[in-house]
Amino acid sequence: MLPREFKTLAKESVYRSARVELQHHKVELPDGNIVDDWAYVLASDAVLLVCQRNDGKFLVLRHHKYAISDCVHGPVGGAVDRDESPIDAAKRELLEETGMQAAWWRCLGESVLDPNRYVGRVHCYLVRELTRVHDQPLAPDCENPDLVWVTEQELREIAIKESSVASWKLAFLLAIESLRDTESV
Repeated sequence: MLPREFKTLAKESVYRSARVELQHHKVELPDGNIVDDWAYVLASDAVLLVCQRNDGKFLVLRHHKYAISDCVHGPVGGAVDRDESPIDAAKRELLEETGMQAAWWRCLGESVLDPNRYVGRVHCYLVRELTRVHDQPLAPDCENPDLVWVTEQELREIAIKESSVASWKLAFLLAIESLRDTESV
């Protein structure tokens, strides 16, 4: 027997901007209890790209992130614009943040960022066969990141040891595992 589902009894938008909406929901829990102020966040979907060069090295962006007040290593990525598919957003972000395009793409899947509050979905890709089409990034992030190439082992260490963002760790580890699947075929 499946567990009972949550039931949304009411919802109210309390804040809205171009990329995010905060709602308060009234929710009936599976046990029948009612929560009057369940926070629910509707944010733009995002894309994360793990980029691998022909020599096997991976691109990470080293930059300071406001919400975690730390300098971290992350993948290329960003928001999916309205009326834009995740793959189109991924191609745009790669060009904007690195000045590169990729000929080889593998979708690594998508995930909801928070299963209780939603927040949005993240779409992860592994990209290879990179070609530089511009000398500089077209629209670098406001953090002005350093583009750093690392080995698979260094990427694994970043994913496991660095206090970072969970979705970034997931993207890095999915890419590494995806490459193992490719090599064993």
